[in-house]
Amino acid sequence: AAKKGHIFLLEALAKARQLTKAHLHLDIVGEGDLRSDIEAAIQRLGLQYSVAMHGRVAYGSDEHRRYLESAHAFIHPSVTGPDGDKEGIPGALVEAMAAGLPVISTYHAGIPSVVKDGEQGWLVQENDIDALARVLVEVAENPRMREERGHIARHHALTHLDIRPRQIALEALYSQLAVSVKA
Repeated sequence: AAKKGHIFLLEALAKARQLTKAHLHLDIVGEGDLRSDIEAAIQRLGLQYSVAMHGRVAYGSDEHRRYLESAHAFIHPSVTGPDGDKEGIPGALVEAMAAGLPVISTYHAGIPSVVKDGEQGWLVQENDIDALARVLVEVAENPRMREERGHIARHHALTHLDIRPRQIALEALYSQLAVSVKA
């Protein structure tokens, strides 16, 4: 979907490659209707050797875990789609944080409620190619900062974003309400 921001990311990656000598490589994992548009943008921007498209990967599979374990950061540059469609809070973003990856994303919908710029990762304005390019360079050139923000992201996700304790509390509340109604 356009709201995932793939083209925005590819344009920023092309710009970032001009700003640093650091090796920048992007793995795109997943499948969708925009694959041909993404492939065309990769060619147009000369990113054939910097971007690998891996297609669909089963959630929770060993392959899925390997992608998370080998990544240095998780990039989810959500944008408002042409039809006004928005992301909400992407589950993949929370999963990446729980896996210890710092997040690069946008001030979009619910994302700033789970990622604070400068803490669990970096946030830029939607479609701000220059800002995203600068963050990509900063992340590539500062492995220690990546690691620190990844630890913060993991702690935040496991402490504040784990749905299980909230689910248990909500079920307890429903049980109390059900008992109150019967009385």
